[in-house]
Amino acid sequence: MKTIYPLPSDVVAKIAAGEVVQNPASIAKELIENSLDAGATCIEISLTNGGIDAFHIRDNGRGMSKEDLAVCFLPHTTSKITSADDLFALDSFGFRGEALWSVASVSTMHIRSRQAGAPSGHEVIIKEGTVVEQQPAGIPEGTDIFISHLFSSVPARKKFLKDPATEARSVADVVLQFALSFPGCGFKLSHNDKVLLHISPEQTQDERLRAVLGEYVSQHSLPISHESRYGTISGYIGRPQLSGRSRAHQYVFVNNRSVSSAPISKYVNAAYSNLIEPRSYPVFVLFLNLPKDHIDVNIHPRKEEVAFIYEQEVAQALQEAIIATLEAHNLTYRDVQDEYNDINGMNATTASMLRSSLTPWNVKDIGDQEILQINNLYLIAPTDKGVLLIDQHAAHERILYEQFHQAFIDKKSEATVFQLPEHVLFDLPRGDALLLEQELEKFQSIGFDIEHFGEFTFKLSAVPEVFKDRNYAQTILEVLQQMKDVGIQAGRGSVDKETDRTLSFLACRTAIKGGEALTNDEKIRLVKKLLEVSDAHKAYTCPHGRPTHIEVSLSELDRMFKRKM
Repeated sequence: MKTIYPLPSDVVAKIAAGEVVQNPASIAKELIENSLDAGATCIEISLTNGGIDAFHIRDNGRGMSKEDLAVCFLPHTTSKITSADDLFALDSFGFRGEALWSVASVSTMHIRSRQAGAPSGHEVIIKEGTVVEQQPAGIPEGTDIFISHLFSSVPARKKFLKDPATEARSVADVVLQFALSFPGCGFKLSHNDKVLLHISPEQTQDERLRAVLGEYVSQHSLPISHESRYGTISGYIGRPQLSGRSRAHQYVFVNNRSVSSAPISKYVNAAYSNLIEPRSYPVFVLFLNLPKDHIDVNIHPRKEEVAFIYEQEVAQALQEAIIATLEAHNLTYRDVQDEYNDINGMNATTASMLRSSLTPWNVKDIGDQEILQINNLYLIAPTDKGVLLIDQHAAHERILYEQFHQAFIDKKSEATVFQLPEHVLFDLPRGDALLLEQELEKFQSIGFDIEHFGEFTFKLSAVPEVFKDRNYAQTILEVLQQMKDVGIQAGRGSVDKETDRTLSFLACRTAIKGGEALTNDEKIRLVKKLLEVSDAHKAYTCPHGRPTHIEVSLSELDRMFKRKM
């Protein structure tokens, strides 16, 4: 009995659409690429309810003839390539002939276009992949695409869309990526008739860097340039103290194509080496210009990844460029740690604020028994039940963290708001500014008096008492980044989580270090205090998750020495 049959064409189209079209942001990516391939220098996008109800894109590119317009939405039709050999010599973004077909199969699409020099334009209307109307249209030179009823025929896919504001921010992120790599093109994005982004084609790449990353990050970024036989590398790398817990500010463009590249991120991290903390990610905007036949972009339906023929050679060139740039600016590990305090709001004033409410416990007090110190790293202390093996830095870090945490809780319980002597104006990266505007009420509810003060500028007049000596703008920026990374909502929980990380960092910076010699009195105090903290909190790890101590019982020792079998 026959059980294998070809799939109906409409099912094939919807399967293909699922690979290419996931949300309005993916539509923006595909259609902006088409506009750029057509030579557009001005691209405008209008969204209704995040692009879910309506997505409208206009460009001033070369446009399409009546004949091309009639077939542009059919599967695997393209003007970009004509043979398989062209796949390894691409001069365009598009080449698969799937974008318009995929979008048209899951929406209602109106495409109007007028070819350069043509007396008039034409329009075609497609509903779920089927042409319902073709007619002449009055339109300026270029292409105009209006999309509605997105995923109406695949409601299961529509359930995965996020709220309209989040979808609009995702589209904004896509637009900003293209703005970075195409400084000669202007972009405008509107949402529900409100302009979110307006980037002039006259803006330089440096100006666009400030627009995308924000004033502070761009000021602390270093230009990078390198040339080798495998291609050229240019762009910007952030000073090590800008490194954070997410890859939110990592941009890679290969031949102006925005790509997600885990290998490049790994190689960049390796170049920074011990200048950044473990599991931290540096900021960078990198442009790799490589020979067309040295890369393969045909490995992902959405063309978001590339394969490098000479990956190791490119990686070596990239690492050499980053190391040379860092060395040229005399960056050292000590320099980085000192500057890192300021960018994370962990400056001397913050430490002073926390310490002013307590006398931090110190290992310098006098004790009364002998404890061994091994290689100035570990302590061995006898107990009634066996021995303790202690990591001196992790142990002290845990003790200080518990003190700082309690002091913070005590201050927070007062629920007071600190009025700033004078208001502070700060700019945010475009995407983060859009998120803050959306979540402004939640920040205000916990004591931040923030007002929208311009396109991407905000005015801060008051903060919760416990934040009064911190780097306000950076604290807010870190919370916003965390919200984007882990999908949490702004509010008390998210700020507490970010504060907890800051308290952990303060404890780490204040604690005695591995390799520091201690007197016997200091060792005794450390062990006693650790046992108090462990009894109260079961704190067997430091705030970063490393063990503070390991207990070895007498019975375990007996087994090791075969006193017991």
